[in-house]
Amino acid sequence: MDAKELAGVSAYLKLVSEAEKAVAEFYEACAKTWPEDGLWAELAPQEREHSRIALELLAMVEKAPEKFKPLRPLNIKALEIFIAVAADYKQKTSAMAFKKVNALAAARDIERSIIESRYDQTLSSPDPLYGTLVTKMISETASHMEKINRSLAALGAVR
Repeated sequence: MDAKELAGVSAYLKLVSEAEKAVAEFYEACAKTWPEDGLWAELAPQEREHSRIALELLAMVEKAPEKFKPLRPLNIKALEIFIAVAADYKQKTSAMAFKKVNALAAARDIERSIIESRYDQTLSSPDPLYGTLVTKMISETASHMEKINRSLAALGAVR
């Protein structure tokens, strides 16, 4: 990876960390709003961990950029929009402008977004730790989707 690609990947991964943090903050607002529902308290720390992992991936890339190859164009603007949307969801939840079903639907949309669910399509690397960390994030995101869908089904919002 050349210097220009490295700069782009670095900026992207920093924003991925911010995006994961924004999702965690939305889920934390949901946990405060609906404390009886343990779902949010379970998901929020995992999203914080994803934020930390994104920074770990960044450190790996910056340490050995020759071991990484971008697989597709990295869309900084999409990440910025994603972060703004997650912040808006947090604000709506905190202001009680969202019903629980709205928050769950928003969380479902977040978890199935390409930003959350396709980390394996961002970079390639032969580094086994990189693969392990990306697989962890993808697996937990899939688990989040399942749990959110079950909660939506329990409310009668989906089948």
